[in-house]
Amino acid sequence: MLAALYTRRGEARDVLGTSLIPVPEPGPGEVLVRVAFSGVNPSDWKARARTALPLEGFQIPHQDGSGVITAVGTGVSADRVGERVWIYHACRGTHWGTAAGFVPVRNDQAVALPANVSLKHGAMLGIPYMTAATCLRASTQAIAGRTVLVQGGGGSVGSAAIQLARWLRARSVIATARSADKRNLAREAGAHKTIDYSSPRFGDELVEAAPDGIDHVLELALATNIGAVSQAINPGAEIVVYGADEGDALLPTRTLFNSGPSIRFLLVYNVPPAEEVTNALLLNNMFASGIAPLLETTVYPLERIVEAHLEAESIPFGRILLEVSPDV
Repeated sequence: MLAALYTRRGEARDVLGTSLIPVPEPGPGEVLVRVAFSGVNPSDWKARARTALPLEGFQIPHQDGSGVITAVGTGVSADRVGERVWIYHACRGTHWGTAAGFVPVRNDQAVALPANVSLKHGAMLGIPYMTAATCLRASTQAIAGRTVLVQGGGGSVGSAAIQLARWLRARSVIATARSADKRNLAREAGAHKTIDYSSPRFGDELVEAAPDGIDHVLELALATNIGAVSQAINPGAEIVVYGADEGDALLPTRTLFNSGPSIRFLLVYNVPPAEEVTNALLLNNMFASGIAPLLETTVYPLERIVEAHLEAESIPFGRILLEVSPDV
């Protein structure tokens, strides 16, 4: 099969290339997927460029993808052969990513793709939608009837979180984004209100947008935003931090004592497998209800993976796909 891979870390032009390698066999509890599309996320190019972890042998990049199951390992029902699937965390702990003709993954990491979702859209679900689902399910209370703030609402995780919060019947979804284009994307995803987080009145605008207070926050820049957010949250609000800005956060402790929020730090790669299965089922239920993934994309052939990585590095949110097997 044709596979994109690297054997050392570094710049895309220096280390990425394509090679013909043997098709892998699915191990016990695994399925083998013929890959249709492979998704490029920020963590993919960051792992290639600068992760300090040792690299043994080769690495096929990319966690997300879509395709059709062609074989199963022991312990997996043969009925899954021929099933259209979306894939998450393909190369977590392995060197088999989705930037190749075939990829072996754990059975539950190949999720049946709802009939109304294309293989192209399926390849974009993994990290963005699983992160959004994990952040919203981190709440100790139901999202229904609550006011949710989604920071970075024009990004891949943000737009997914808006869609999911609306589907979970949030009373109000407020999204932040700096540019007018990103705020338009957030509104297209379903945000009731949008705010420019770079506004000098950001804190006041949050209070004005949520006169009854904010109950749940998806945060990716705690150090920058906690001062403004602390002015607008309700007592017992929940803040889930899924990204980090440059500096360490200095918390306005006196203000936070009054509202008593909980703050949870969440890395999607550390979610237990059983929770991942629940999140994937939640997402599939949303898609099956008629809601389609809402992500703009640029598609490259597998052979142009270097260009795909360079573009992914140049934009703030990863919305790049590789077309691996056009005939799937």
